[in-house]
Amino acid sequence: NHGRLAGAYERLFHLFWDTYLEATKDKEVLEVLQPFYAWRGLVVASPVWYPRLAPEVRAALFRFIENVLETERFDPSRVNHYLS
Repeated sequence: NHGRLAGAYERLFHLFWDTYLEATKDKEVLEVLQPFYAWRGLVVASPVWYPRLAPEVRAALFRFIENVLETERFDPSRVNHYLS
């Protein structure tokens, strides 16, 4: 499914964030992460760097970028909301 994070990838995503936040206590990162995710999303969505990326995956990345940039604080538990 190109509109959501699921299965092992979703578990790994949440494991990373849970582990990172518990180990570092760096909650502020969630307030400054949006530009990084926007930049990485633009790189991955670029046909120059990833020409074989399916159009629906590219569209999901752009939705993610737009939705993440609209929030003041990134919430890892809402990753699938950002993709929709």
